[in-house]
Amino acid sequence: MKLTKKKWSGDPSVNRGKFIGGSDIGTILGLNPWKSAYTLWAEKSGRIEAEDISDKEAVWWGTNMEELVAKRFCMKTGKKVKKTTYEFSCKEYPFLVAHVDRLGVGEKFVLECKTTSARNRTNYNEGEIPPCHYAQVQFYLMLTGYDVGYLATKRDSDFYVTKIDRNDEFIEEMKESAINFWQMVQEDIEPPIDDSESTADTINEMYPESIQAVMDLSDYRQTVESRIQLAYQIRSLESIKRQCDSVLKSVMQDCESAVCDEYKISWKTNSKGSRVFTIK
Repeated sequence: MKLTKKKWSGDPSVNRGKFIGGSDIGTILGLNPWKSAYTLWAEKSGRIEAEDISDKEAVWWGTNMEELVAKRFCMKTGKKVKKTTYEFSCKEYPFLVAHVDRLGVGEKFVLECKTTSARNRTNYNEGEIPPCHYAQVQFYLMLTGYDVGYLATKRDSDFYVTKIDRNDEFIEEMKESAINFWQMVQEDIEPPIDDSESTADTINEMYPESIQAVMDLSDYRQTVESRIQLAYQIRSLESIKRQCDSVLKSVMQDCESAVCDEYKISWKTNSKGSRVFTIK
């Protein structure tokens, strides 16, 4: 890859529909638990408008804590970093664009700053790295040509620094996935439909209203029959679940809690005056 860089204004309103960035690559690789590749394709192809998440608490804090995270990284490591006014890409695939958080001073490395919460269960002390973050750093290494990246993560009151070495095998696979994804965007080819809520919500958003028409779905008979069979199985399982709940409730009567070995059973009255049955 012949790498290039050019001045970037840093404008947060930059049209992300025109390129694939570091925050996109994990989604393309199927590593993002919150957004599917199908949803990203719908956004990039203009079928739906990308959600403005800039004012969401996690995003707002992450953006505004970036400088402090970078400063703490320098204090912890003794290294120096700087902001850059450049965006990085390659001439062969100009739709691959990197906007890095920081670059090393006196050393060639990229720094990605993250702010997260206790819900992130990653064991950083054991060398674990969130897959999305790993892919993002590798994406930046690909487009800067650097061999080393660092992930600086603030999780509540803890702070972690993780070194990420360039992985050329991963980069090659990542690059091919990104190229294939962008080709689907450009050629208006729908990607595979997965079972995620993200994809289901996207399809509902793409087709919010119906028209009076009848479509022949004979080519999708297997899908239709699978859907019918699954619906039957769900109803059957729900019926069995209700019976189990009824048996346990009849034994508990007016008792609000019970134990069964390691399981905890609750049938408590909530603030609305209804009893809620749960097993954990």
